[in-house]
Amino acid sequence: MKCRIYPKEEIKTKWLVFGLLFTPSIKTQVWRIFSIKGIPLGFIKWFSRWRCYAFFPENETIFNSECLKDIKEFIDNLIKEHNTNYQI
Repeated sequence: MKCRIYPKEEIKTKWLVFGLLFTPSIKTQVWRIFSIKGIPLGFIKWFSRWRCYAFFPENETIFNSECLKDIKEFIDNLIKEHNTNYQI
């Protein structure tokens, strides 16, 4: 899958950076998560079996509760936006 990060679609928290990927062949959004130092940590993308966005971490990554809270809140917002757009 070819993708690139939209330069203006970047959301930062205290420790994480969420970058929206440009994926022309996919209907739902794909977000790449990096540490504030630029280390790739995983993806947030649509998981069709669960009909919601989910977090797909990179191998051998470790997260504390603050990072997990930021990821959860980010996913909750994506799901809310998706449900509003598709009126579910």
